Amino acid sequence: MFCALLMMAVAPAHAQTAVPPSNRIAAERAAALLDSVRVPGLTVAVARGGEVVWGAGFGWANVADSVRATPSTVFGIGSVSKPLTAAALMRLVELGTIDLDAPVQRYAPSFPDKGAPVTIRQLAGHLGGIRHYEPQDFGRAARPGTATEALAIFADDPLVAPPGTRHAYSSYGYVLLSAAMESAAGRPFLTLMRDDIFAPLRMVSTGVDLPKDVDPTRAVQYAGCPSACAPSPYVEYAGTWAGGGFTSTAIDLARFGSALLEGSLLRRETLEMMWTPQRTAAGEDTGYGTGWRTGRDAAGRRIVHHGGRTHQLRAFLLLYPDHDVAIAVLANGPADFAEDAVARIAEPFLSSR
Repeated sequence: MFCALLMMAVAPAHAQTAVPPSNRIAAERAAALLDSVRVPGLTVAVARGGEVVWGAGFGWANVADSVRATPSTVFGIGSVSKPLTAAALMRLVELGTIDLDAPVQRYAPSFPDKGAPVTIRQLAGHLGGIRHYEPQDFGRAARPGTATEALAIFADDPLVAPPGTRHAYSSYGYVLLSAAMESAAGRPFLTLMRDDIFAPLRMVSTGVDLPKDVDPTRAVQYAGCPSACAPSPYVEYAGTWAGGGFTSTAIDLARFGSALLEGSLLRRETLEMMWTPQRTAAGEDTGYGTGWRTGRDAAGRRIVHHGGRTHQLRAFLLLYPDHDVAIAVLANGPADFAEDAVARIAEPFLSSR
């Protein structure tokens, strides 16, 4: 059961969107997996055929104030920010604005030469050798306000591997990618994301990660569960939006996934490129394309997906490219669910077609 992967009991009652008649049985079966979730709050949304066919919230967005989680509750999404960034990147590629195989310094000349070219494609597939977060990166007195300013955090550090030789997951690689994107497009990265992705897809609740006292719609994040569940301190992600600093809702993320599946955001050939695993220089399949992990579910169906975790929040977005189903799951407590658990929630919608 999905709930066995989670950690804190909540009230079973849940709120859901209106469900089309053709999807009611599937929604009931999926909800049965989640009616006793064990985090403070969890939300889910499923899109099929270009529309959100089910959205539900379980438990609490804010325990102290008795605010229920709903499909429109705003959560931090951590590294699910990467597929959003990758979609904007590929739109620039389709327009001829950026070259995936160009060295990053063509667009971000302030980034130091590392002795070997680091390409845009490598950055998007975690093959660029850029380091990931380290503990000392957080809690700084002043955080960068732009993608270019954020380069100072890691620009002078050595590569963790020669470019192209090893898949080394790196959110800072996506920060460097975003600096290149805003230079190539001639627009600030956040403006680019708003104009090219969020606004066209009506992702009205997706934006920059902000503390709860700034964004009152955001779910409180909890740590120490189940023995001493308490609000977790906010961690500032300014400047690192591309790799892990966006907030969104289950509804918005399902809508985003559906737009990709329907081909209304990117061309089919672009999607296949994005969802094809990159390879190391030695030919090793990395299992990661451009902003998406790739794989198969328990039944052998092709899936693309990405998870996010940011200081006690958990997010997951999973797509079935050959079945036109997208599902987003967000939680505000310590949870470790991954593609297998999310696929079980999606299963009723696949089998009810």
